[in-house]
Amino acid sequence: MTVEIITIGNELLSGSTPDTNASYIARSVNTTGLPVSRISSVGDGIEEIVGALKNVLAETRSVIVTGGLGPTDDDCTSRAAAQAFGRKLCLNEEALAAIEKKFQGIQLKVPFPSRKQALLPEGVQIIPNPIGTASGFLIEDGAQQFMFLPGVPYEAEAMTESFIIPHLREKNGLPQFIISKTLRVFGLWESAIQEKLQGILPGKTSVSLAYLPHYPEVRLQLSARGTDQDAVRSDIELCAGIIRETIGEFIYSDEDEPLEAVVGKLLTQRRATLAVAESCTGGAHQ
Repeated sequence: MTVEIITIGNELLSGSTPDTNASYIARSVNTTGLPVSRISSVGDGIEEIVGALKNVLAETRSVIVTGGLGPTDDDCTSRAAAQAFGRKLCLNEEALAAIEKKFQGIQLKVPFPSRKQALLPEGVQIIPNPIGTASGFLIEDGAQQFMFLPGVPYEAEAMTESFIIPHLREKNGLPQFIISKTLRVFGLWESAIQEKLQGILPGKTSVSLAYLPHYPEVRLQLSARGTDQDAVRSDIELCAGIIRETIGEFIYSDEDEPLEAVVGKLLTQRRATLAVAESCTGGAHQ
């Protein structure tokens, strides 16, 4: 059972907008124990979206799609989904009622463009949007299911938490837990850390170690999965302890805290202050 993520928007392909939806959804899905097999982005064109929907991997069982559910003419994901799965596009009364309820709360009549968001492929299951006007929807196509969410990040994130993750857990009876722990290292670069840690982690655990360099530090991410949550957590702590024994003098946080937060806490604990002086640059960024 694998999951694919498709994000839609010309702004993603141009690089003008970072694809935060894909990373957020991938992190959320990974907590369920399901692997994300592929992440892809396509533009706003109907044919581009249809092609992406028709070309998911054969082993994929759940596809999460974000973007293109807004009220404007360039939002055409619903039309593309109807075309891809051979369904009629029709007014969905449940989606329309949700839109009307949102506008009633601010005592306004539903504007015509917003009614477009209730035009969905026939026979879909509505995914409630607790924040915005665009309902998501779920389409079953053979053994695969496609879940469509709006592209607005805070809406996609809310719907991922309220529907996507509970739905995946319920549908698949997920027996696995995934637990991660991040150690932050300063003073050793990636290659030096790897050399010191080479071969020290026990091979009998399911723990994997990822090196995530971000100048001037390196984050070490320990991840493990299994059916016994306590056992998984124990394996993580075992490996974290071994790393601390080996390069502990360079680890400034084992709670994934940024360096400035750790320094701030130390200053507070010691009732100390920090003074800095800047010169020569005239305030310019170097």
